[in-house]
Amino acid sequence: VPSAFLQKVAEFAVTADELKKIALPVEVLVGDRDPVKQLYVVAVRHGRPDWPVVEIPGAGHLNCIVMPQFRTEIAAWVRKQSKP
Repeated sequence: VPSAFLQKVAEFAVTADELKKIALPVEVLVGDRDPVKQLYVVAVRHGRPDWPVVEIPGAGHLNCIVMPQFRTEIAAWVRKQSKP
């Protein structure tokens, strides 16, 4: 991993208090083989246990978005948010 990336990635981090202030509906989609799942999803689950987490079987970090279940989950989430 390039050191420039590692130096800048922290700028995208949010605190636990900032995470709790998010007032939008969220569903976390993650590949079940994602190597950073433990690092990020566990922290999100701890800070926001009300946010559902869906694991995409057979998906890693980058290929998750091309899996059929990913598209299905996104479409279902959008439909759910569109209901009056």
